[in-house]
Amino acid sequence: SNKDGEVVAGLGSDEVNGGGVLGINNKDGKRVAGIHADENGGVARVFNNKFTEVAGIRANAIGMGRLSVRNTQGKPVAALFAGQDGMGRLSVRNKDGDPVALLSANADGDGVMMTSDSKGTVTSESP
Repeated sequence: SNKDGEVVAGLGSDEVNGGGVLGINNKDGKRVAGIHADENGGVARVFNNKFTEVAGIRANAIGMGRLSVRNTQGKPVAALFAGQDGMGRLSVRNKDGDPVALLSANADGDGVMMTSDSKGTVTSESP
């Protein structure tokens, strides 16, 4: 607790997944960050003062890592992750969460860049 009696950190266990939970609160006792375990592995989440997730790091269902950034409405706007092929990917989305750009590596290990409009239609691809 801080000097005002607000809980600013907590350590416990998750009754659903059975793993550990670490919560960090702001001076008013509202959650702003957390680390926990889920069925895929570890998860770290950062929230704004309205308790909207704005950034996260997690293991996905196939055991690969993912870093995501979200806007103030909680919609994903960028993600850095490993694909099923083990290659790195960077995805950029518009304010509505629609994918509009992808940077990745192809099977030969060369860089690939693709852009699309908000409807998902590819507008450019290189190579």
